[in-house]
Amino acid sequence: LAPTYVDAMTLAGTQLAALVNDQILARGAQRVVVLNLPDASLSPSMQGRSAATRAAIVAMVQAFNNSLAAGLANRDPRVLQLDVYARFNTWAAHPADYGFSSFTQAACDLTKPVPNLLGSSITCSTATTVPGDVSRYAFADNVHPTPYTNALIADLVLDALGQRGWR
Repeated sequence: LAPTYVDAMTLAGTQLAALVNDQILARGAQRVVVLNLPDASLSPSMQGRSAATRAAIVAMVQAFNNSLAAGLANRDPRVLQLDVYARFNTWAAHPADYGFSSFTQAACDLTKPVPNLLGSSITCSTATTVPGDVSRYAFADNVHPTPYTNALIADLVLDALGQRGWR
């Protein structure tokens, strides 16, 4: 199934670029920030999966990111593209350097509340986190980032906006 999913992700990246160009910029937007996808193969949901499965996930994410970048390649000065994929991989390779206490576990206890039908952090609260300090975990559940990770992404965006003079 991987080639089908890679093709679907390629199409999704192309479609997002077209939306940015044809809907957002064409209608007068003066400043647009576009983030690519992080490497989902690094998420807790991929821990213990086969190398082939992880490689398929990487191929899908890269297909999306590559087609998005290609679709925005006209380098319109109103578009600021940020490479979250590369930054995420840097964080994963050296988590302590960026303040992460865990890059492999979910902060939320996905067995709570009983039952957690979605297996998702959507029902997570201070009463349903794993024991200990989870304030610097990378993942809230098996795929979604924590507030800490989102804050680091926000800092990336703010830094890039400042470098571009878009404050």
